Amino acid sequence: MPLTIITTAPTAVQTAAVNTAITTIDANEPYKATLTEDEKNDFQTVAANRYPYAVKAIRDLAPNWTSQMAPDVAAMLPQATVSLTVMDTYRPIISRLKILLEYFTDGHHIAGYQAYQFLKAFYGEAQALKARGVAGADALVDELAPLFANQGGAGGQQPVNP
Repeated sequence: MPLTIITTAPTAVQTAAVNTAITTIDANEPYKATLTEDEKNDFQTVAANRYPYAVKAIRDLAPNWTSQMAPDVAAMLPQATVSLTVMDTYRPIISRLKILLEYFTDGHHIAGYQAYQFLKAFYGEAQALKARGVAGADALVDELAPLFANQGGAGGQQPVNP
């Protein structure tokens, strides 16, 4: 896909609408669960390829066997049913949010790329002005130089914010 050139910034109305939508989503998310990386790795979950089996077991098979199950296992069925409903509800929402996140992430990346292309050109122009002896160009080059310090090398220090 060719690079999309960003020529206009989001309007204040568009930005406010997106922020309002995000606030609405956040306000309507009842769980706001946050797992640590260890928890994400340690908690076994129903994998996509096992989902049809989980649906059959929780919705079709288990309800017919609760009277034969140990009470503590039978008592888990209502929560398992709710959990399956949450999975069903979240799946399409997560898919849509991932697409939206990719739009914003890619747009941010393209904007950063375009800004950096200008910065390189501007720095090159400042260096050319300095080489021609234009008054003040040496100070301009000195101010821009930290932005390009250690470019291309691994482990170089990052420029300090102005």
